[in-house]
Amino acid sequence: MKFKVFLVIVFIVCFRITLKAQMSIDTIKIDEVRVYGSYPDVHVVGASVLKVDTLKLLTFSNRSLADLLQSNNFNIKTYGVGGLASISTRGGSSYHTAVVWNGINIQSPMNGNVNLSMMPVTMFNSIKFQEGGSGTAYGSGAVSGVLLVNSNGILNTPNKVNVGIMYGGGNTRSVTSGIKLGNRNVAVALKLYGSKADNDYSFKNIFKYGEPKENISNAQAKQYGLLSDVSVRFTENTQWNLSGWIQHNNKNLQTIMSSTNPSQANQTDDNYAASSNFKFSFGNVAFKLKNALLDGKIDYSDPTTNNFSISEFTQFINEIEAKVAALKGGEVDINLNYTRETANADDYTSGNALRNKLSAYASLSKSFFNRKVLLSTVLRSDMIDGDFKPTTYSLGTEYNVLSFLKLKASAARVFRFPTLNDLFWANTTYAAGNPDLKPELGWNTDCGAVFHYSTNLVSVEVANTIYYTNIKDWISWISDPTDSWKYKPVNLSTGESYGDELSSSFKYHVGKFNAGVGIMYNYTHSRMYGDDDYDGQTMFYMPKHRLNGNLTLVYGGWQALFDYSYTGLRYTDAQHSLPYYNVGNLSVGKNFSISGVKTTVLFTVNNLWNESYQLIRSYAMPLRYYQISVNMELSKL
Repeated sequence: MKFKVFLVIVFIVCFRITLKAQMSIDTIKIDEVRVYGSYPDVHVVGASVLKVDTLKLLTFSNRSLADLLQSNNFNIKTYGVGGLASISTRGGSSYHTAVVWNGINIQSPMNGNVNLSMMPVTMFNSIKFQEGGSGTAYGSGAVSGVLLVNSNGILNTPNKVNVGIMYGGGNTRSVTSGIKLGNRNVAVALKLYGSKADNDYSFKNIFKYGEPKENISNAQAKQYGLLSDVSVRFTENTQWNLSGWIQHNNKNLQTIMSSTNPSQANQTDDNYAASSNFKFSFGNVAFKLKNALLDGKIDYSDPTTNNFSISEFTQFINEIEAKVAALKGGEVDINLNYTRETANADDYTSGNALRNKLSAYASLSKSFFNRKVLLSTVLRSDMIDGDFKPTTYSLGTEYNVLSFLKLKASAARVFRFPTLNDLFWANTTYAAGNPDLKPELGWNTDCGAVFHYSTNLVSVEVANTIYYTNIKDWISWISDPTDSWKYKPVNLSTGESYGDELSSSFKYHVGKFNAGVGIMYNYTHSRMYGDDDYDGQTMFYMPKHRLNGNLTLVYGGWQALFDYSYTGLRYTDAQHSLPYYNVGNLSVGKNFSISGVKTTVLFTVNNLWNESYQLIRSYAMPLRYYQISVNMELSKL
């Protein structure tokens, strides 16, 4: 324990503010993790955007998106090993963060979640996170942030074949493979993955006398998937991208620590997604036609409780967008979207649900004073089943005060519609829906500054962002006052959060040696307010303090990455909480080439000092465990 406390003190005293530094293994240059205002997308003006670099993508290529984000100081809630994993930021719940794949919001219309444990990192060419509520263009749920993952854009990537294998604790085995072929006009990419795990990791059962060491039971999992992308450039101004994604996950739901009987529950998830993006332009006008089909099915069974249920959903998304260059360096963006959502579940009041959503937004961006000042505003209107919802809008600005100093700010009126589960869940033994729920509506504001200095040898970046969010009619599933065993969604009076995000990065390069060090500290003050026992209660599973540090070293073909994270106390309900925990992970690897095949061998130790902790109450997380992976790539095709 003294060693853990000492590490926390060293990080805080030596750096005071957080750091993020990443390295590219393809070149000697160390890439920044945080990129501010560097994208042409007007929707990120004034916002902070985190971009995961090449080294992190390779290190976590055989692991899930949940693992990757947790190593980057995001608050991840996981129902045990390989269980449902979701992201919560800035005091919001998991359904307050939109997850966007190839420009399509893939949040489930039934529960508003996306299971990040089912999304292997190797599937994506780019992973970014846009913080705050400035993602008005992405619609309902983009309250705390937007996670952007992309698999397309393959016309400008080199042809290659790659294979990766991994073996680790819990008898985990995984295989990934991919191929990309084509030229600057036609390209095809195919990625496949599969994994199988017993997940019988050891843990300390703090719910039993003496805290005996046990093995996780009934947590076996099988997963496989396929993702394909096709891109065609018909002319310099006309391009079409088609993507398809199939994934299957068969997971036993692990026995909770407080249970005296082994779990026999199982859940099978099948998800299908297809998207089409057709872009063309002429003169100062550019058009984009976007169509998508999302389909998901969950088959849950628990013989011990005689609970068997199947739920399915389908989304049809159709969107047209037009961008017009105007106002001498400005841009006007107009978008119209129609989405049809259907769901069928055994526990719904009528067995099925239908919702039609029509939305439109217009944005305007303009630079001033030789691009020293950039402004962007978005105005959005939504209609559900013929009923107009409150208009929302956002405003972002960036000011390049000096070559090394940038100020930024954004403000947005944010919203979230109730999910289909919120509205249509039948009155069952443990839960009941609420058809009278109102949409959440509120404000999100933030402002900050970025300092950047670099020479041929050294680069330093320091950033600070403060934010405030206030949401009226916050929807939360809480215990029914008339039946403590039953949970139902209600509109609490207010959900409020504010905080400070401090970050900094330092990188050094000389010859073949590269070093990067980083720390990030997040302070989050979040509360729920209402006329009940939850008045003034901290948001569940939202820590007030989070600290993340990393050290990256690259010399020649060797690489090492150390991650450390501290997560403070988290309340699980009005009376109970989970204690703070410290976790450290170390990865060491070697890059070499054999007959033109670039190979990386990586050895990872997770949970270095054997910490006993939980992300969700009663769901054990593993003690120390190991992984070894081999990734091979042939690019001379």
